[in-house]
Amino acid sequence: MSKSESPTRFDSNGDRDAEVLSALLDAAAGDEDPSGLGRRDCAMLEVLYGGGFEVPELVLLPVDAVVPSCGIQWSREAGVEGARLVTLRNSALRALESYLEKVRPLLASRGQAPRELFLSKRGGAMTPQNFWDRLRGLAKRAGVAREDVLPRYRNTAQSEEQVPTRLQDLVDDFMEVLRLERGLPDNTVHAYQRDLRKFLRFLVADSVQEVRQIRWEHLHGFSRELAERGREGSGEGTGESGLKPSSQARALSAARSWLRHVGVEQGAARVEGPRQIRALPRVLDPEETRALIESAIPHPDVWGLGIRDRAMLEVLYGGGLRVSELVSVPLASLDMRSGLLWVEGKGSKRRIVTLGDPALEAIEQYLEGIRDRLALRSRSPVEALFLSRLGSPMTRQNFFARLRRIALRAGVPVERVSPHVLRHSFATDMIEGEADIRVVQSLLGHEDLATTQVYTHVRSSHLKGTVQNHHPRGRRGASRRG
Repeated sequence: MSKSESPTRFDSNGDRDAEVLSALLDAAAGDEDPSGLGRRDCAMLEVLYGGGFEVPELVLLPVDAVVPSCGIQWSREAGVEGARLVTLRNSALRALESYLEKVRPLLASRGQAPRELFLSKRGGAMTPQNFWDRLRGLAKRAGVAREDVLPRYRNTAQSEEQVPTRLQDLVDDFMEVLRLERGLPDNTVHAYQRDLRKFLRFLVADSVQEVRQIRWEHLHGFSRELAERGREGSGEGTGESGLKPSSQARALSAARSWLRHVGVEQGAARVEGPRQIRALPRVLDPEETRALIESAIPHPDVWGLGIRDRAMLEVLYGGGLRVSELVSVPLASLDMRSGLLWVEGKGSKRRIVTLGDPALEAIEQYLEGIRDRLALRSRSPVEALFLSRLGSPMTRQNFFARLRRIALRAGVPVERVSPHVLRHSFATDMIEGEADIRVVQSLLGHEDLATTQVYTHVRSSHLKGTVQNHHPRGRRGASRRG
């Protein structure tokens, strides 16, 4: 198999891979399909991640290659003696054992005595395309961007392998500048990286191979392509193709910054970004927020993940944190006695967040045994306050997937719920409670007061709706009555 034909492996190196895997595993574990496909997907992800297999190799593994409590006896070429033993970590062995015991017999009964380890819903052998389709669904449920997952498993006409190394190196250099010289947080750097990946693909499609071939006019073409993708996503059934105006503007900004970095001379014509209308923040009613928090703990809750989720919700809503701040806050930053939490926000700026009794009580319940039990599953000490089922720090994607399932249990529309909506709700409820706007600004970590003032507009909108709904002279047409 040539390099161009070989799908990319899901490499087990790097924190980013571990974050993505954790989010995908949680999404798979939440699959309530009666055939147990979630258990199968968990086993496939664990074996793929832990064994370093390529997807076509994974789907062709024979069931008799499994060595119980150890790993998989496997050879890259069929018929070759002396196959090596691929040892798997404990979590992979447990997932594989659960699949073999509870799921595979049911799937196998639907097929014709299949020899493959991993079977489809109809009892036949899994295929690479089948696996990729499942992966797309898991990524969507986990809140993981497709570009963070799919390029790890497959080769496409637009993959990074098609981008000239010279251009890719310049992008990598720019990422280091953003990270080290400008001090941008990792999430912002990753966003730049995703946007520049789109721009490089656009350049390659226009036969650009060297930086000297790039002209400022390419930015105009890129802007038009982004706008077209936005229009494609505006209708029904377009799925993931559409780009919001804010995403288009961000991608243009990233491309513009990179062009300046590599010394491309700016053209005379200004590149216009998409028109953006600043909408008021989406918020939840206090009753909806309460329903979310009360629905965090499912039954049964074997690992205590619901207790952890409730503590995270209480801190997120009670302190107005960003989700990136929530998942990265260290245990050492918490002072239970004073009810204070040190948070590192954008630009590595620290601020103090005050936690109320409900949040402190939820954290105390989580710390009384749940966190220590999760920490034992990690191979090394973990500083983060909130840990995943694997013992690693929680991720944004993992928490978002958990939040969606909590919303379903609470009866709150999933499309209205996100970690940032809870942050908006915190600020709006503070303003509704007559809190000083500068105090709210400090709690949110806003540099500019104007950013916080948007929540006063939310309050004004709420007041206007209240008058219109409840005052006899507030309804339209009231002046014409009588």
